[in-house]
Amino acid sequence: MRQLGVVGVVAVLALWGAKPAQGQEAAVDVTGTWELTLEFDPPYGPEIWIVTLEQDGDSLTGSILDRGGVQTGWVEGNELFFTFEGSLPTHTLEGRLSPTPYELTFRGVVRGDRAAGWMNRPDLFGGGLKTEIPWTAKKQ
Repeated sequence: MRQLGVVGVVAVLALWGAKPAQGQEAAVDVTGTWELTLEFDPPYGPEIWIVTLEQDGDSLTGSILDRGGVQTGWVEGNELFFTFEGSLPTHTLEGRLSPTPYELTFRGVVRGDRAAGWMNRPDLFGGGLKTEIPWTAKKQ
């Protein structure tokens, strides 16, 4: 399993902070374009995604460049949550490519123009891949 570097751990922990009370109003505005860095296991390494978010009160919509739209999302205090649905081409027993749907869930804490958190993903192929991926983001 890949070990997150000291800087990555410090960034996630520094931004994570205390959780707001349930039902707390959004304390941040995450509207805009974010450069989100996912810390995937080797050999994949870090991957940068461009995420555009639109906040209306505590509701969140948006898109992930070249990947599709945010399905559901919300902001609570300084925490954000959103899900993204996509599909990967996989081979069938007949040797044809068929889309395999998946859902990614992002959760994190926002501090000014930076955010950090975790992305949960399914282990689509049962290979024991890490299903909780740390991420950091900077508003552009």
